[in-house]
Amino acid sequence: MKLSIIVAVYDAEATLRRCLDSCLNQTYRDFEVIIVDDGSKDGSLKIIEEYCRRYPKLFKSFPLEVNSGSGKARNIGLSHVSGDYFTFLDDDDVVVPDGYAQIMAAAEASKADILMFDAYQVAPDGSRRRYYSALDFSNEGEISRQQYFIALPFPWNKIYKRKFIDLGMRFPEGIWYAYLACIPALAGAADKIIYLKKPLIEYYQTENSMTRNDKFRVKSLDILKAITILNQNSNQSLFKMECEFLAYQYILKIGAPFLNEYRQDQYLDELANYMAKYFPRWQQNMYVKKERSEDVRRANLYFKKKYKVIRMRDKISALLHRKHHD
Repeated sequence: MKLSIIVAVYDAEATLRRCLDSCLNQTYRDFEVIIVDDGSKDGSLKIIEEYCRRYPKLFKSFPLEVNSGSGKARNIGLSHVSGDYFTFLDDDDVVVPDGYAQIMAAAEASKADILMFDAYQVAPDGSRRRYYSALDFSNEGEISRQQYFIALPFPWNKIYKRKFIDLGMRFPEGIWYAYLACIPALAGAADKIIYLKKPLIEYYQTENSMTRNDKFRVKSLDILKAITILNQNSNQSLFKMECEFLAYQYILKIGAPFLNEYRQDQYLDELANYMAKYFPRWQQNMYVKKERSEDVRRANLYFKKKYKVIRMRDKISALLHRKHHD
């Protein structure tokens, strides 16, 4: 067995068939699909059982009775991997028909420990597709461990040699953003990382996607736990600058604006306090210096807890935009 594909499933009856069918439609055939239902309350498990019954050599099911989160579901999948390589596929996404053929050919030819590739970001109804680059400003081919560290940290746009499981790869359990705590840190044990600049996954932005959850939950603060675990598990002599950059990105650039939409000032304070304690010199980071100046200025306002200034600027910007279009 060359490739193991881990699919963690939760309440995905509306999208699961297209995901599993995309595996069936692959031109590459030397793989298994390890499906872990994470205590779904809908009809997902019945769909999984149907596919396992119809294609017993291809699909294998290891269901959890109670919803435990993607970290635990993916860890269960990792414990059942038999392939030389493994990867992940979200329950609402699709692999292009020759996707795994291209991925495996490139991985085996280059002897890569990790092979990373691009995707298409697709609207829920399939009406819009946008090229979703895993790593901006990089050519195809071998990349450094530092470049990999700051690339998109999703588990599904990469394949990995089995050696990472043997070295103890596991996702933290019980937190959101478990992928961020785990995937970049693999750079430390990778001897060769290849970037295949081709969109081989259709990444659907469905209502189930955690990364576009439109409701505020205190669990959103798990981003701090994820960054802390990543920082602890990464070789600081190699990746200190990269850890700091990811903290800027996911705490100040992405996390803070989300909390601001819901006027969660007490939690915005927690983000700012965390950055002040662990990454006080983030503005001197060489990657941050390459960011758009407006993004950095806005992040600095969150860092300094100037929420009223941000909201006033947003209000003025909205009024000017409305006036321009009237």
